[in-house]
Amino acid sequence: MSDYANIEINGKPGLVWGNLIVPAAGRSKITVKIVGDLLQTNIQSSYGLEKRNIQTRIQDVKSIEIASGPLNWLLVLGFLTLLWGIGIIFIILYCFIRQNWLIVYTGTISIIVFYKKTQDVERFRSTVLKLARQLNSPSLPRTPPPAPPRMPGQTTVQ
Repeated sequence: MSDYANIEINGKPGLVWGNLIVPAAGRSKITVKIVGDLLQTNIQSSYGLEKRNIQTRIQDVKSIEIASGPLNWLLVLGFLTLLWGIGIIFIILYCFIRQNWLIVYTGTISIIVFYKKTQDVERFRSTVLKLARQLNSPSLPRTPPPAPPRMPGQTTVQ
């Protein structure tokens, strides 16, 4: 498992807000990396006022979603400024600018990372899911020990 130590995803933490997934406000940062059989998540809020460290067992990972979508705030801003004429620019930008995010689902929490396109999230996802399969697979059945050697003078029972 030490081969996977350098695989990590960096970005901005996400929040679930109603039915929307949005990036956290401010200059928050999140790093999710594989450390042994754990996913280590470090979240630092704006200006370092709050720091969180979450360690999740890779065995608990149920699924990982990679998605992209528009910036919803551009559409809202577009409708709010439509009367002044500049709203159309925000609505057009809403159609073309996309954000990317990754969600790691476990039984208890969801870790959301908004990332830049340059990161290899597909490799991260396949590595975590491969490790989860390995850790969750039943151990190999033990083979029975070999029969003891026959002692002289004993008869074999068949």
